[in-house]
Amino acid sequence: MVRFVFTLIAMMALPAVAKGYRTYVDREGVLHVSNALRASERVTLRNGVEQSLGDHTPYAKVIAGAAAEYKLPPAFLLAIIAAESNFQTDVVSRAGALGLMQLMPATAHVVYVENRSDPLQNIYGGARYLRLLTNQFGGDFVKVIAAYNAGPEAVRKARGVPPFAETQDYVRRVMKLYHYYQQALARG
Repeated sequence: MVRFVFTLIAMMALPAVAKGYRTYVDREGVLHVSNALRASERVTLRNGVEQSLGDHTPYAKVIAGAAAEYKLPPAFLLAIIAAESNFQTDVVSRAGALGLMQLMPATAHVVYVENRSDPLQNIYGGARYLRLLTNQFGGDFVKVIAAYNAGPEAVRKARGVPPFAETQDYVRRVMKLYHYYQQALARG
């Protein structure tokens, strides 16, 4: 009887899974169906390397608002934040970049961010900077990503992605995450 009930539940869940929803049965036997990304979800990047995705839900409205204001795809902001900080607000790089979008002090100044530790200011400032880069590079997201990592002058000098292994890996990682988030957001 238990197998029959489990099979029935699994069959009922199949259409939801096919549309990108995830299902699980909790300890009490309750079936849960969700289209939300889990914090523990992993994305396979390059050469089989995987990245665990942080939980973006606390910032979902801020990311959507910044994307709308600066006319950027929300999936693009999600990908940059996932690559830069994995949605951790207190991350500081060796170079001094800070926050969700890893803003350097000079960049923060250019985009009018007073407190790089404030997630709202950090996300809006990072989105504003991405808009500036998008304008500079004619909407070419590969160049924009490279410029976000290596600086716009390095991209102009190289006439594309600079020949730095770190930047080339970063561009591939962000593009993979961007495509992942596009698909995840399209599923609902």
